Amino acid sequence: MITVTDIVSFILRYRHRGNAFNHGESPEILYKCVARGIESDCCLVDADCFNRISGVVVGSLDIETRRIHVIGILTTSYHSTIKFAKWFLANYYRDGWKLTATRHGKFVSYDTEKFLGKLLTQ
Repeated sequence: MITVTDIVSFILRYRHRGNAFNHGESPEILYKCVARGIESDCCLVDADCFNRISGVVVGSLDIETRRIHVIGILTTSYHSTIKFAKWFLANYYRDGWKLTATRHGKFVSYDTEKFLGKLLTQ
């Protein structure tokens, strides 16, 4: 079974990759972020049968605006990103939900259809 500590350890080990999670966040803040994501059913982990994590995405649900704001995503495999896109497609996209994120300090609202199309056709 994968724990919050396992997820935070994965983030700390690989967060030097790009703009995945804020590089300056302490382990305590990451722990709270992951725990909130789990509580709101908006934390996904991709792992193999040996519980080796290859990807994590943490978001927050906004029911009123029907959007998922991606707080952080970190993968060591492109296949993890595709799995996360398929999860969103199966659980939220058909009901009109949108994806947003903060990238390089700026709020981004994705053209969700185009974004998913790019991910799922490669």
